Amino acid sequence: MLKDSLERSGSRQVPLSEARQLISLCCFSQAAVPSNRPPLLQILTQPINALAFLADGILYGVGGFGYAAAAMFLACIPAGGVMLLYSHLAAGSAAVLDAQLKAVWAGLAVLMALRFLTIWLPLVLRRWPFDRLEA
Repeated sequence: MLKDSLERSGSRQVPLSEARQLISLCCFSQAAVPSNRPPLLQILTQPINALAFLADGILYGVGGFGYAAAAMFLACIPAGGVMLLYSHLAAGSAAVLDAQLKAVWAGLAVLMALRFLTIWLPLVLRRWPFDRLEA
């Protein structure tokens, strides 16, 4: 049925090997260089992202939207610095695109880690905006 509707619409079915290559190209910075290594930086950042999103939910639950905006602004400064520094250092390398994608991932890892820390520390210390929470 899917094949019939694709033929009627003039679309062609994408072979699985092409689909895998496209997904690899879109999702992993190592796609330009064939390798069996997993994208380690992306894998390691996922727990950091989960902790940051968890902390965001707690912060939004107590109504700390202004604090969230200020914390995000302050976390963006060093994260942007990491991205710029890493991409500047990699500008002379042969795989510039790969290095720039790694710079973005490194900057995002710093951003998410700082977001988590700027929310978690006041939560643990019961400082504003978490001072309204009951123990």
